[in-house]
Amino acid sequence: KKILNSRKQKPFHIRKPSNDYFALVPIQNKTIVGFAVGRKKEKKGRLRALYVKLAKTSQGIGTQLLQWTVKAFKKRNCTTVLVHVLFRNKPAIQFYEWNGFRKTKTKTVHVHRVSFKVWEMKKKL
Repeated sequence: KKILNSRKQKPFHIRKPSNDYFALVPIQNKTIVGFAVGRKKEKKGRLRALYVKLAKTSQGIGTQLLQWTVKAFKKRNCTTVLVHVLFRNKPAIQFYEWNGFRKTKTKTVHVHRVSFKVWEMKKKL
């Protein structure tokens, strides 16, 4: 299956001058179909967000986006990639497990005064 318009097409890649942050944005038929945002801190890469439009799920876009993200972390000399997944989000947990991530621990994160229970998932590079 072709995910992007051509084999040579790569995701639009945004970088801050520090090179510690990046965003990947796949485009299909001139339309943004998802995004991934990552941050490097020391030798760890943290996947801050990965999103695919609902109408575009189950087409391999999320997997390709995750692969591009892992590759971006490798280029930045990261040895591990971490991601937080909502505790009850079984489809997302399975997605990351299928892509080589393992649950390491549960923790509570706070976003705008709201607490969420999450799994920290890790993949060694």
